Amino acid sequence: WERNYLLCPRGPRLYGFLHRTFMEYLTATEFVRRFQETKDFKIEALNAEFTEHGNQPEWAEVLRLICGAVGDDWAEGLITTLLDLKELPTQQLQEENQPNHLVLAIRCMGELRNLSKMENLGTEVLRRCVKFLTKAFIDTLNSAFVSDEFLDAVAEIGERWPGRSALPQLIPISFGKAQPDRGIFIPQFETLVRPDRERIVFYATSHKDWTVRYDALIALGG
Repeated sequence: WERNYLLCPRGPRLYGFLHRTFMEYLTATEFVRRFQETKDFKIEALNAEFTEHGNQPEWAEVLRLICGAVGDDWAEGLITTLLDLKELPTQQLQEENQPNHLVLAIRCMGELRNLSKMENLGTEVLRRCVKFLTKAFIDTLNSAFVSDEFLDAVAEIGERWPGRSALPQLIPISFGKAQPDRGIFIPQFETLVRPDRERIVFYATSHKDWTVRYDALIALGG
């Protein structure tokens, strides 16, 4: 056995990729090849893969690479498939109901080549994001998913987000919360997608919920 920096032994006559990146890239490339060059693997088959694996973080990079390679028109349908995989959480956010499919949809949208032309898709993804942030019960014990995964994905697109002009209509400046700990990340989210210092200052000084005021201060400090 000689080290080739691609494969490594996993057992008797069994080899695996030294780095997961190689496996993800080659898997995505094979799916795209079959879709573009064969007659027995159509968009329905590709949709089925997104339906089966769209909420599995270990498949995220493969599906993301596929969206960047098949063309924006096909990718738009695949992203819509991701959005509809399951309902967004409306109760306490926990590991089992984390909207991994929404995070992946955002990351896949960031792979589109002509993102600025995808206003309808961008507006719909924006609407789902606002629904998640305002309906899910997010406390300090489970906020890591929002800050480390969700907001990180949003930041990848940032002000390039298509349809971001709809944000003021989706989030009225006087938005309130029926229960505690819903909507606390709205100021950071807005700052990433459509920064409006006047709105964030309003949240920081006048919003009735202290958690929103606190998040607004974080957004202003960032």
